[in-house]
Amino acid sequence: MKKIYFLFSLTGLALFSLSGFAQFTGGNGSGDAKAEATHVKLNEVVFQADGNWNDPTKWNTTAVPGATQWVVLNANAQITDPQAVKGLRINEGYDLTVQNGGGLSMEGDVTNEEGADAIVIEHGGMLLHNNTGVEATVKLNLTGGNEVFHLFSSPVAGASVGDPFNPALYQQIWVRQYDEPSGDWEELLAASPLAVGKGYSFHLDGASTEATFAGVLNVASVTPTLSNLNTGVDPDRVGWNLLGNPFATALDWDHASWNRNASVDAQVAVWSSSANNYIYWNGSAGDLTDGIIPSRQAFFVKVNSSSPVPAITIPAEARVVSASPYYKEGSTGYMRLGVTSLGNGYRDAIFTGLNASATEGFDNQFDVWKLFGGADAPQLYIPRGESEFSINTLPQVPATGEMQLGFQSGVNGEFMIEASRLDAFGEQATIHLLDQATNTLIDLRSEPVYSFAATTSDNVNRFKLLFGTTGITNPALLLSARVYATTSALIVNVADADGFTVEMRNMTGQLLLKKQVAHGSEVTLNGNYTPGAYLVTVTTSSRSVAKKILVM
Repeated sequence: MKKIYFLFSLTGLALFSLSGFAQFTGGNGSGDAKAEATHVKLNEVVFQADGNWNDPTKWNTTAVPGATQWVVLNANAQITDPQAVKGLRINEGYDLTVQNGGGLSMEGDVTNEEGADAIVIEHGGMLLHNNTGVEATVKLNLTGGNEVFHLFSSPVAGASVGDPFNPALYQQIWVRQYDEPSGDWEELLAASPLAVGKGYSFHLDGASTEATFAGVLNVASVTPTLSNLNTGVDPDRVGWNLLGNPFATALDWDHASWNRNASVDAQVAVWSSSANNYIYWNGSAGDLTDGIIPSRQAFFVKVNSSSPVPAITIPAEARVVSASPYYKEGSTGYMRLGVTSLGNGYRDAIFTGLNASATEGFDNQFDVWKLFGGADAPQLYIPRGESEFSINTLPQVPATGEMQLGFQSGVNGEFMIEASRLDAFGEQATIHLLDQATNTLIDLRSEPVYSFAATTSDNVNRFKLLFGTTGITNPALLLSARVYATTSALIVNVADADGFTVEMRNMTGQLLLKKQVAHGSEVTLNGNYTPGAYLVTVTTSSRSVAKKILVM
């Protein structure tokens, strides 16, 4: 058994916080059940020439079919966007390919006479049907690298760990499962089964690979076993269960068909490789857009108690076909504060909002625990006692008028914080970000973007959110500065100042100009300024303010 030991460690469920993975030592094939053709439908339309499903000239009716029509494939078809039909029969000798961004949904059956090779669902493609025994080939693109990990699940029944991968890469691939009772990741061999509805982590010592799941597609609801047996006190380990989307479609976490009892929190956490962090959804907010869990994606749920016995059903009724099944930004109802590392592009975010039914403590139907991500990714969170939140719902604005934030940079470099959806606290509420390291106070209403430098040794309590004038504990921090710009000049005027420094950055955080004014309260900086939005930071010996400007 091959082991790999990393020269770093992480807390919590960071995917590479443990010491090693078992290598693949072999694998077996998938099943070969075959669905047979059955009946001819009265309302059939025929795809009769190879090409794109969305091309009306390929159909015998010269029209793309809709949700009430049965379809027969007498040619090879490619689907590139979401489509809906009544049912589908693929005749012998032909195949269907659902490409990235494409999807096919139906309330009737799929009849596939040609086996798994006749239905190919590419990475990002989806197929929603209801009859059992349908074979298909489902693909998932997985990037590799020393610090790149993925959480995945199998959309086909009866697969083993080694089945989806090229045997030539077995010496470079590691797969693990998370064990809640111990709080550790367990190494798996290629012959280990990929259980339906269970999630796994993947790591590759190479550039990239394509996982290919060939077999009978799962279409039935799944009730996985949950546990709350960890006797430790680390909230990043206790009660976390790694489940998997068992379908060839996305899942809507908010669908009413989820059977989740009181022992299971309302939150879901999904690993995003591009962010190098977990992203979340609590039913109302988070960066897992609209609570849509992508196909082939594993996800964490949090079990808060062993009584009642924790239970959850992953329902077939919650399957959805989405035009954009992988990660997007967005949610409503909560203020979002996101941070991005301008050096490596990794990111994190917190959400906070008001709900009269919430409490000051943790509410398992509203709040979300923070799971720490990659060692070189920024971490942003809301500290609460010994715990950290990524989504915090409050019954009212904090009595102190301020909210402490936690921040860890991960690397030394430049970062950008961006605020959005501030109306969660009312249209008139004033909300400031206080950077205690630089004595910079940012009015997030007028200046929602703040660029700053940070190191891994910075105080984690560097930032605060201040709500309303009562939250500004030091009004002297409100530096009065006026900034004007044209395509040929930048004019900065600072009241009651005798010398200051001006920095101008574009909206990606790149420093374009830095000028120190030794004496006086105004400066005109002539130059050629391209029209667009910029961030100008003015700093005196004791105060700093950031201003967003538009060059017209």
